[in-house]
Amino acid sequence: MPDTKKLNIRSEDVNDIISKTPNWMISWGNSFLLGLIILIITASWYFKYPDEISGRVVISTESPPVKLVCKNGGYLEHLYYPDMSYIKKGKTIAEITNPTRREKIEILRNLINQTLSENYLLINLNDSVININGIQQEYNRLIKSIREYKYFLADRHYSKTVQNLNEQIRNINELIIIDNNQIDLMKGDLQNLKVKFQTDSILYLQGIIAKHEYYKQQSQWIAKQQEFERLKKSLIEHQITVIGYQNEKNILQQEILQKQREYKISIESEVKELQNFVDTWQQNYSLISPTDGKLVYLKNLNEKQYVTTGESLFAIVPKSKYYTAIITISAQGYGKVKTGQMVKIKLDNYPYYEFGQVTGIISGISLIPDKGQYMIKVTLPQGLYTTYKKKLAFKPEMTGTAAIVTDDLRLLQRIFYRLRKVINK
Repeated sequence: MPDTKKLNIRSEDVNDIISKTPNWMISWGNSFLLGLIILIITASWYFKYPDEISGRVVISTESPPVKLVCKNGGYLEHLYYPDMSYIKKGKTIAEITNPTRREKIEILRNLINQTLSENYLLINLNDSVININGIQQEYNRLIKSIREYKYFLADRHYSKTVQNLNEQIRNINELIIIDNNQIDLMKGDLQNLKVKFQTDSILYLQGIIAKHEYYKQQSQWIAKQQEFERLKKSLIEHQITVIGYQNEKNILQQEILQKQREYKISIESEVKELQNFVDTWQQNYSLISPTDGKLVYLKNLNEKQYVTTGESLFAIVPKSKYYTAIITISAQGYGKVKTGQMVKIKLDNYPYYEFGQVTGIISGISLIPDKGQYMIKVTLPQGLYTTYKKKLAFKPEMTGTAAIVTDDLRLLQRIFYRLRKVINK
């Protein structure tokens, strides 16, 4: 007990000393606290960093890949090109089982091409005899029309008739030239006879020449005039004959053109039917490359494998040196997005902590949302080179997350906006 009392007495003394705080500590402590607050506020005003808006991203070539979809379910009859091979536009990639053999379609296509090029005489109809379900009547009509047109073109009747008319026209034109020459000569003779007859008339009136001599000169003058009129009549008759032959030739040529037109219209009508059949067959049972590029199998495919309608089987990736990215973002924060802002892209296939990030620049912003999502177009000036100086291998429709770096925002502003958001709630 004595020890306890002594301890309590000392504790009260100590507490008394401690409880009496010096005035200088109070003043300096308040100043330090105020300065610290001012320093924090000042730092929060000057310290700023950009905000980021995130979204999903898909990287593709400048010309996006084209997917080929199965139009009709069935078994894969043929796969003509392996995966990752380069393919030209218009090449057939695969064929689905169908009721018409491809060889028959090729015969049809060859016949159509020859017909469209109007090489009718070169068409070998014996090589084109086939049986095709669904379009046999149109095919038979086309063969019949082509055969008749070939006979028409090979028939020499019209050409010989035209040739004979041209020969007749040429001969009559030569007679017309002769008539004109004779008329020119006759004009000179007629003028001379006229002068001589006028002279003889004067001499006859003066009694210098006999009456029978005068009548003789008169008869010669009249005969020469009659001969001159006959020459002019012959010239006119020959000219009329030429016009008649020319009209006959024109009518014959119009008849030839009309027959050719009728044959061509008939052939074109049947060709259009066959072309529609071939196009429909191609759309339903054949997958064809719409452009040059690399062929990519979208799944493991083998011949005789069954595929369903609407199933995506292949993609054609056009060859391109440039890549583009499409970001989809929600409406929240959309107003902060501007062209020229930087974008940081982390790809799903390439972990960013190992490969780095791909950077890009916003080049376009959609004005209207699609299902609540806005589309942001991004160009990639550095291509697929990452921030770690690594070049990534391109694969069709590479996906990832994108962070759009918006304008810098002060820390104090961020605190203020947070407080206002809490107060408004």
